[in-house]
Amino acid sequence: MDLSRRRFLLSQATAFSGVAALYSSGPRLMAAEEAPPEAVATGSIVLGAAGISSTDGDGRLRSGAIAFSTKDGSWRFLTPIVGPFRLSPDCRRLALLDINRHSIWACDLADGSTRQLADLDGLPVWSPDGSMLMISALPPHDAHPKLAGQTYETWKVKWGGGPPDRVELPAADFVSDWSSDGSWFALRTYLSEPVPGTQIFVCRPDGSERRQLTSERAYHSSARFAPDGKSVVYIRQSKEGSSIWVNSLDGKSPRRILLEPIQYRYQVCWAPDGERIAFTRLDTKANRTTVELVALKTLERTPLNAPAGLHGGCDWRC
Repeated sequence: MDLSRRRFLLSQATAFSGVAALYSSGPRLMAAEEAPPEAVATGSIVLGAAGISSTDGDGRLRSGAIAFSTKDGSWRFLTPIVGPFRLSPDCRRLALLDINRHSIWACDLADGSTRQLADLDGLPVWSPDGSMLMISALPPHDAHPKLAGQTYETWKVKWGGGPPDRVELPAADFVSDWSSDGSWFALRTYLSEPVPGTQIFVCRPDGSERRQLTSERAYHSSARFAPDGKSVVYIRQSKEGSSIWVNSLDGKSPRRILLEPIQYRYQVCWAPDGERIAFTRLDTKANRTTVELVALKTLERTPLNAPAGLHGGCDWRC
């Protein structure tokens, strides 16, 4: 069944951010009178959030992106824009898809100012030097088909301004990350043969040296490069359940990090040390979310006391 463009974008945002209702006690709220730092502090994860308490104590619930400290549980509100996001490599800027305005916006974390970067519907992916963004955007149609028929136009957008430049990638390719050395894109691609589903690929920025990392019949998504660029973490949803995997760039070393029933939905990112991953976990039956760390050597899981509300997309750079 075809979805309206707004319903499709909301479904994409849900896939990225995992938003669902959650009511629980949380850590302390950073005082409103505290001056915001110039960048996201070391040890802080940026989370997509909704239904979190306002800092002024009037009982209002807010949505947007927050910086949450893994060290002491403190957090601060970054922007009210709701949609898929990525933190810049220097942790000073946030690029977001505003799902309500169907456009890419930038937030300066030093002063909280925002500006529109491009009139595109897609996930903004930073270049390693922070000078540009790669965006695989939905074409400007009034409606969009099911997953099997989705197509994208990939664009390069300069941070300093100017019109977007088209990047020639296959229409089924969705760029989900750019390696720290600038050598590789991580892609999510729909294939109908030999089995239908979305698969993870990597390729050079010019589209060459294309490598397929997954092959099972499943929905694979959210591929992210390790800080050293030598491996990729991604999510798999299949009849087996919901799982998180890590694989080498040649696709020959798949390792399952965790597996749970299909009722769980994840978003995942690397810790800066490359030895852990962080993930948000949406329980669709219990209608609540959690945030956890996993140590890759031992697979030990550590729940984090994130603020009460909804938690989805995550990014951890510093």
